[in-house]
Amino acid sequence: MRRLSLGFVLLSALISWWAIYNGRKEAERSRNTIYLLMDEKVLEAIAVDRNENLPVELRDHLRMFHHFFFDLGTDEKAIRASINRSYYLADGSAKALYDNLVESGFVNGLISGNISQSVELDSIWLNTDREPYAFRCMGVQTLTRSSNTTTRSIVTQGYIRRTVRSDYNPHGFQIERFEVVENKELKTVNRWKN
Repeated sequence: MRRLSLGFVLLSALISWWAIYNGRKEAERSRNTIYLLMDEKVLEAIAVDRNENLPVELRDHLRMFHHFFFDLGTDEKAIRASINRSYYLADGSAKALYDNLVESGFVNGLISGNISQSVELDSIWLNTDREPYAFRCMGVQTLTRSSNTTTRSIVTQGYIRRTVRSDYNPHGFQIERFEVVENKELKTVNRWKN
């Protein structure tokens, strides 16, 4: 009878330990899971550590900055609005670079020449070993005029550090010591070839 009782107590303790262990594991998993209701459908979202998505967020931050800083149309107000959005993603080095472009007459040349400019990043190199994170972006810059299209290679570099997330800086990073290392003409093509 003692052996049976002792066996029952040990089996009960083992089952209790297993239930507590699995209950805690499930509770931890459920704390990291939220459910969203979208268009009458339930979507499951799982919270992850920010470092798991760090390279993805850094690359997207760099793409957003390059879009706002280099994709410029022919409207002065649109250019100013886009550049101002880029300032939320970078420090004063971006403003200094833009001020140099204004002083050299480049921005006025875009407006008066009815030239639109865009940049497409081909590759982004990141060093995420330590903060601030070094980066180097390589891409193609396109200047579209009424008569021709000029393609240029562009290489930029700098550092990124973490900062506070906001509506204007959703990833919570700031680009520092931003510079254009290379910007050379590749080709010019006539837009109206017969």
